Amino acid sequence: GKTTVVEYLKQKQCCAIHADNLIHEILKTPEVIEQIRARWQVDKEGFSTNSDFPRTLIFDLYGEPNRPAIANLIFSNLKEKKFLEYITVVPLKNKIDKLIETYTRNSFYFKAVIIDMPLLLEFKQDHFPDYNINWHDILWFVDCDFEKRIERYQNRLEAKGRIVSLEEA
Repeated sequence: GKTTVVEYLKQKQCCAIHADNLIHEILKTPEVIEQIRARWQVDKEGFSTNSDFPRTLIFDLYGEPNRPAIANLIFSNLKEKKFLEYITVVPLKNKIDKLIETYTRNSFYFKAVIIDMPLLLEFKQDHFPDYNINWHDILWFVDCDFEKRIERYQNRLEAKGRIVSLEEA
């Protein structure tokens, strides 16, 4: 899949920007945490007191975002998904812009900058339709057959199940 392609290109002196990793960083910024706490009415223990999703653990004991709980919340509620996109999309774009600038300044070493970003075109269309995001000279679409996608999904579910079992032990 995408990861295999990116890893191959990194071996060929390309650098990679992973949008998912950037989003994880952005979720930990004080500005975003403050907006999440206010929107979802998060108490001191990290639980939402919002009546739409009561007692959902939004932040763990260390104050880190509980990404699986946040994912469940936003993927079951389009309004909340739009909210999270709204507060993270500009910081994401800015981080990608800055990394591209940094990497292209070092172009004597890197042959290309790869942006590993699921739904790149949707990102631009949904959030910056009138803005010229000049991030790509070439766009690669990585696809695989349906059976392989199902297999990967099942493997992820099994891995999550093993993690939950270890946590409960």
